[in-house]
Amino acid sequence: MQIVSASRCSGEPSCVVTRCRVAMPTARATTVATSCRTAAGCCRGSTRAYRSSDNVIDPSLAERSPQSVIDAVRDAGLQFDSSTGTGVVLHMLGCLAVDGRFGVTAIGRTPDHADALYVATVAAVVPRGVAAVELSR
Repeated sequence: MQIVSASRCSGEPSCVVTRCRVAMPTARATTVATSCRTAAGCCRGSTRAYRSSDNVIDPSLAERSPQSVIDAVRDAGLQFDSSTGTGVVLHMLGCLAVDGRFGVTAIGRTPDHADALYVATVAAVVPRGVAAVELSR
């Protein structure tokens, strides 16, 4: 595992977030290890992994409203839950109307969990089985 960066959580001087990359060519999720010296800290000493993209695109999504995408994720039970520190956060919803593009950050307990949340989100938003593509930059 390669440490990419380390930073302090805002408002919690005893909490450090370390971003790490899993050193496997097939790994898609990034592990985010957190370390806190207090249970009241923002990260509570837990480890999370995430998979994120700002390039999930399907032209048919240009017909969808941002609220309908939010509702689809919520109805599938995938929305971020602050009590567990896992779930999905959507972003770039304003791009739906432009070219059917939006962003997803899936936060899981493990890289596999983050990947599963990510895949489930795409399936919930594009339920008819259209293969939404993730463009790489």
